Amino acid sequence: MTDPEPSPEDSIDHGVLFYNGYTFGSLTHVDVSSEMVYDATERTVSYIKHKVTAKAIIAPNDDYSDQDSHVEAIRQRLSKPGKKFELSQKGFGPSIRVNFNDAEEEEVEVRDVAFGPKPRMISWLPIGHTGAAECVWECDVHVPECSGARYDGVMTMAYSVTYTVNRKGFTTRSIAGHLIIAMTRDEYDGIPDSADEYRDKIAIGKIDNFQREQMFQISEDKSRLDFVITDTEIESPNGWPAGVVDISGSHRTRVNPYSRDRIDSSMSVEVELAQNQPRVRAWQIFQAIISKRWSAVPTNMTRFLDHLEIDEELFGNKLAFTAQWRTIPKGSNYFDFVLNDNGMFRSLEIDWADWKTSMNDITSQRGISQLKYHHDDEKLIDLCNTDDPGYTLDNDLPTNAPDGESTGLCNTKPTAENSYIHFDANLTNDRSYLNLVQITLGETVVNRNTNDFLDEDATLPEINLGAAAAVVSRGHPGITFTWEGYCERVGYPIPDVDLNDFTETPLIKKKDKTVRKYLGMVYCQPVYSMRWVHEYEALENPSTSPTTPVPFVPDEEEEEPA
Repeated sequence: MTDPEPSPEDSIDHGVLFYNGYTFGSLTHVDVSSEMVYDATERTVSYIKHKVTAKAIIAPNDDYSDQDSHVEAIRQRLSKPGKKFELSQKGFGPSIRVNFNDAEEEEVEVRDVAFGPKPRMISWLPIGHTGAAECVWECDVHVPECSGARYDGVMTMAYSVTYTVNRKGFTTRSIAGHLIIAMTRDEYDGIPDSADEYRDKIAIGKIDNFQREQMFQISEDKSRLDFVITDTEIESPNGWPAGVVDISGSHRTRVNPYSRDRIDSSMSVEVELAQNQPRVRAWQIFQAIISKRWSAVPTNMTRFLDHLEIDEELFGNKLAFTAQWRTIPKGSNYFDFVLNDNGMFRSLEIDWADWKTSMNDITSQRGISQLKYHHDDEKLIDLCNTDDPGYTLDNDLPTNAPDGESTGLCNTKPTAENSYIHFDANLTNDRSYLNLVQITLGETVVNRNTNDFLDEDATLPEINLGAAAAVVSRGHPGITFTWEGYCERVGYPIPDVDLNDFTETPLIKKKDKTVRKYLGMVYCQPVYSMRWVHEYEALENPSTSPTTPVPFVPDEEEEEPA
């Protein structure tokens, strides 16, 4: 049934007061007070609140046989919020006509902007036995009064900004505010709009090296959206790689003065990926970081990857990587190598702007899930309707990021002269000298008496000590050398070794024990080892001992095994 339009015949003197199908009679006294409602900043007027007070006699229509029911129906009409309202009266100015839903195409439909009109029954006093009543009725109407006024969309927006600088000098910026939209109920007791629909209007610029967190709260009447947007400066001297929401890492180098053939280094990086990133992206990031540091090692130095470890969260987005490698430096100043040639202290040269761009979907006003409030599903619930108050919030479930491709870390085949990654050799000698042993004895003279087995006067022989005599024993002079060691080589087999290659004095090899091993492919390069124990003897006393050789490289390299 269509609500009746205002009836001029029953209108008040010099004007019309109409609400929700009921036109007040000519004896109605109307007072109007208007209030300019400012926004939260007190800088601008959001709308005009007109408070209309009507004192009237409500009488039944003679056409109704049940006059009490007619009066009750009128009271119900005057109690419903958000319905059609019209007030035209001399001395008030242009008429107020809202929520009629009958604007022509070229006209702007006038709507109450604050869930009105909002009626209130101040008093209802029955009169006599005719079903009439003396009524005091109020109604608040909220409309803007300006040229080209709008009656939907954002009505007001305001925010405050807080800056916090920590003891390290890093800044946190927090923006807290709200927006309010013009809103009233539609003709089906639903809501035509929601403040959440305007979340994207909160366009707060992002800063390259700041992380963003956001909070949005929709008011119960869905006309107000409160927000807090916090940007925290990232405490990092290096830019973050694109696609990460958190990253940490360290590069460590250990110098052992007692192990002068190598410098040990390691790198550990933990990456937390954004939900929309493929898992392999974490490996690509680690690979780029370690390659950047490796690029600082001079080409005449050997860098060899020994160990790689990967740790992946199965139900999270964190992945951790650890790599250990050794470097065979040239020269004796190891500290200069650590400072200048090991990649330490060098910038990773990652652009913050690329990272910020990669976070656009992550830190958008709706995040990855794009969760939002759907106002079309909500009905205004009260005791006068039978709509189901149930409401279901849904969201777009995130999809798994596609798998990507990557390459592994590989050792580079070094030049032959830089191919030894471990070399340890010891040379010991056992020197024998010319020995002279002198024994001094008295001259021994044995005088024996004639032995006559039948002589009764026979005696023992007599021994007389006389002049000294010398006995000399000579030893064989010489040196025995024992050469033992262990080495590892990348990319090339290890040749036979002979101490004669490192001395001018000819040596005779007395013992040769050599154990060779192929250790396998270590990150794209073959690795060989050899352990040896050689024993030599010098036929003549050398003027100098052989020098323990450095890693040896033959004139012609052997072919690698197939």
